[in-house]
Amino acid sequence: MALMMIEPSVVAPDKLAALRQRFTSALPERIDALQAMLDLAASGSPMEDLERLLHRLAGSAGSYGLPEISVIAADGERVCCDEAVPRYVRIAAIAAILEELRAACFSLERNCDAN
Repeated sequence: MALMMIEPSVVAPDKLAALRQRFTSALPERIDALQAMLDLAASGSPMEDLERLLHRLAGSAGSYGLPEISVIAADGERVCCDEAVPRYVRIAAIAAILEELRAACFSLERNCDAN
């Protein structure tokens, strides 16, 4: 049985829009989960789970056409990995990155409401 490849342009735009809307509406909860992981990392837990969540967010946001969210999350992932930087500095930097994500999410919600 041969597999048939579906061109992205063949996928119904309304279906893609619905998936993107579901993703964007879940962003606040994803950011809250990142904050919880950051809080754990700040109290000494390993940063791998935080890094993994940021990696997933960066990839998913890019797939849904949200480059600003993707770039910010990827920055957070890079900060997590940079063991040349003291842990407390990385924690503070990621806290600032989460604030950037919240602001971008808020901006995205406002733009969606305007349309």
